[in-house]
Amino acid sequence: MIECPQCGTPNNDEAKNCASCRINLYWAIHHYAELVQLRQAGGLVPRPATAPFLLETSQRVDNGPVAGWLRRMIEKARL
Repeated sequence: MIECPQCGTPNNDEAKNCASCRINLYWAIHHYAELVQLRQAGGLVPRPATAPFLLETSQRVDNGPVAGWLRRMIEKARL
């Protein structure tokens, strides 16, 4: 399980985006601390809420007609 750096939600190891806040997990794991520092330096909230339209759109993509195919291709690439 991978814990999301933004919201703390546990996600499956093969997840592309966080199941809760929808942030890209690969990017967040490598760069989220840097983003938090930039946001704090600018006087912004370090962990903003995700816009509802982004949540809806990414969930539709993840569960869309090619989701199964994409998961199989990712799994094949790991072998």
